[in-house]
Amino acid sequence: MPGVQAHIVEPRMYDPLRTWLNVIVTIRAYFPEEFGWAEPHNGRYMFDLLMGNRWARSMIDNDARVADILAEERKSMR
Repeated sequence: MPGVQAHIVEPRMYDPLRTWLNVIVTIRAYFPEEFGWAEPHNGRYMFDLLMGNRWARSMIDNDARVADILAEERKSMR
């Protein structure tokens, strides 16, 4: 099964959410026909469960920039 592995060389500079959102957005941009979300389990997408919301997936599907997704995430944490 194909996948992605990251080797973190500067742990203090690593921002996991920014990193993996960029990976997802980039893969979707390069492979729009092949990209898709894993089928929902019990009516919920695993990505939504991991993110704690549904809007991040929707923003990605609507070609939002990672910076905009992160800004929305910051607003939701207030």
